[in-house]
Amino acid sequence: MILTANQNTKSFLKTVEQTVGSSFSLLERWRMGGIGSGKLIVRTTSEKLAQCFGKSQDIKFVIIELRKKGIIVHIRNAVNNYVWLIPFHHLSIFKSDFLSIHGAGEFIKIDVSCMHRNNIDLIDKIMRMKAEITGDRID
Repeated sequence: MILTANQNTKSFLKTVEQTVGSSFSLLERWRMGGIGSGKLIVRTTSEKLAQCFGKSQDIKFVIIELRKKGIIVHIRNAVNNYVWLIPFHHLSIFKSDFLSIHGAGEFIKIDVSCMHRNNIDLIDKIMRMKAEITGDRID
C-alpha cells in the first residue's frame, strides 16, 4: 500500500498501525540495535513507485523502517513524501546484483555495493522477524 505522508492525520496513523503494526518503544529499539536504515540508493522500481519519485534525474534514495508486523519504505521527492507499507505476509526480499524488495505487486531494487554494515544488519533483522511471524524459513 502506497500512501502520501505529508500530514500525519489520525486516519493515516491508524492505517499505518493496522497494516505494519505499531512502532517499537525506545527501549526495544535500543535492544535491537536500531530499526531503521540509512539512505539506500535506488536503481530500479515498479511503475507505480517510479511515479512517487517524480521525473527527476537525481539519485533516488529510500529509507527502510522496521515495524512489528512489516516494514515501511520512506520515499521523498521535491513535492511529496510517500510511504510504502509492506506487511510481512506480502514481503519478499531477494539478493543478487541488487537487493530487490517486493510487496503486493510492487518492487524496488537497491544498490548493494553502497550498503553499510548497519543496513545489512537491518535486512537480516527484517528476515528473522518475517520468519518468526509468518513461519517461513530463512535460506
